[in-house]
Amino acid sequence: MAGTFAGPAVFFGSFAVYLLTLAPEVTFWDCGELSTAAWSLGIPHPPGYPLYCIIGKLFTFLPFGSIVYRLNVMSAVFASGAVYILFLMIKKALRGMPSAEWLSAAAALSFAFYSYFWGVSVVAAVRTLSTFLLALTAYLLLLFEESEDIRWLYLSTLSLGFSLVSHESAYFVIPAFVLYLVSRRRTRKANVLLVSVSLFMLAWSAFLYDPIRGHAGPLIDIGRPDTLRNIMWVLKWDSYGSMLRSTMLNISSFFTGTKIVAGFAALGISAGLIYLLRKRRWLMFMIIAGTSFYFCMTFLTISAIAVRKMGLLDKYYNPVFIFLVPVLAAGLSFLWEKLPTKNRLIPASCALLLSALPVFLLVSNYKALDNSKNFFAYDLAGNELNSTRPFSAIFSWGDNGVFPVWYRQGVEKYRDDVFFVHAELLSYDWYMQDCQAGMYARYGIPFSPRASLSDLRSNVDGMAKRLKKKTSVYFDFSSATQLKIPMTSLIPQGVAWMLPPGRPRPLGRIWGLYNLRGAIDDSTNKAFAVEGVLNIYAWEAAIWSQATSRPTEALKAYFIAKKLGFNNELLDKWAVSLQKKLESVGK
Repeated sequence: MAGTFAGPAVFFGSFAVYLLTLAPEVTFWDCGELSTAAWSLGIPHPPGYPLYCIIGKLFTFLPFGSIVYRLNVMSAVFASGAVYILFLMIKKALRGMPSAEWLSAAAALSFAFYSYFWGVSVVAAVRTLSTFLLALTAYLLLLFEESEDIRWLYLSTLSLGFSLVSHESAYFVIPAFVLYLVSRRRTRKANVLLVSVSLFMLAWSAFLYDPIRGHAGPLIDIGRPDTLRNIMWVLKWDSYGSMLRSTMLNISSFFTGTKIVAGFAALGISAGLIYLLRKRRWLMFMIIAGTSFYFCMTFLTISAIAVRKMGLLDKYYNPVFIFLVPVLAAGLSFLWEKLPTKNRLIPASCALLLSALPVFLLVSNYKALDNSKNFFAYDLAGNELNSTRPFSAIFSWGDNGVFPVWYRQGVEKYRDDVFFVHAELLSYDWYMQDCQAGMYARYGIPFSPRASLSDLRSNVDGMAKRLKKKTSVYFDFSSATQLKIPMTSLIPQGVAWMLPPGRPRPLGRIWGLYNLRGAIDDSTNKAFAVEGVLNIYAWEAAIWSQATSRPTEALKAYFIAKKLGFNNELLDKWAVSLQKKLESVGK
């Protein structure tokens, strides 16, 4: 890999893999919300992610694919950019070693194909933009370290400010950056500090997007930041104090018993490294940034046991690799220089093994991360909407039940005749007001909450009661479960449940409208069907088999349930018996 081609090969190689495994449509978690917000220049969940929405809007003008596909491409672009910058930093750290560019490319591509970074690089998410900006911050600081050109420092400060606008976890890097500034005589001059702070605040002022768009009333308007109170809520200023207190309690509860010794040992090692690297301040910055990011993220989320077990927090740690891998490369280079020629076998062997790592990760992770035929969320949103009658109302719950529907209704205008309510958000006054306005505009129904907004069940019951006088009312599985509505009081209608006494449709007709790509075949990895979607499908199909009075329809539903993984001994015996009856009638 020639020197001039190594960097482009790293960028375009990783980008090609990401494109091959890119999700074609909306996926679960934040993808639907972020895509709809970027397309409409709206405001997603706090802190509003203004930089993502602004840049994402530009990507929506790409002349190919659906809107969400273009946002997925955006993730791939910034992921490949982060990989390329990591390559540049490792290359500089390995300067003087033979085959430094080859090793740098291997290390950077290993990060590219690391599962938790690859996973966020093929769907619409804020993670790759945030990681790219933090990598750019570190690289610009390195250029300043090498050239002493103050303009690189100012650009690095600006990049750090935009990193914070991209994701609030960039706060964890600020202490390392400030320590770098005050550790150098030139950078702690008043004029340099003033310009640096001004540029940081200039980038941070992108948060003005929130109140500006809040006043415009966009399609996605979480928190409606058109008042000071709502702006503070969207920016999370009202929660940072409690988050800090919670983190301190987590730290105090963690360092008990023998862990105290480990804690002091870690502090001692860190202090020793900082002392040794006091003249290589960029490496000092990288170590402090990487370790502070890791420990702050860990102590902030240490109590989120359930979320951690689901693996949802691992993607938060990607910047740690950006900061610490170049440090390890510098350590390898240092060993190479200090060791006699005859003792260079160990670092040379490690370097050789490293060159095989990206190939191993690419091959072993490809199938698990290939989203190219992942239609689970897209199909679930359509199937849920198709479970309802025209101009009906449905209550839903949770990110995965809501965000794909927001995308399909808001961007694609698919079944936007359905009044879709995110029941979980009814505890907020701004969302309750939106629903009140929607009920009146669609059905001419005035509504006032019958209880405090914290009493979700009472208010949902009141809304459903009023809506039922004008149209059919449905609950999805999650909302019925979370609100503790007995399923026996509802009428099954595919993946939605209807409040009686509406006009239910035959279940077979509803299921005939469904797309089940990947669910009843092996076209994609079923791990993408998170939150038990397959289980919900299977259970609903089993209910269909019992609810219909037509034997052939019942068996059709039974076999769908079996393909979806439903296992029940009594249902199996019933199906065998029914099949025998049909065979005897046929004879």
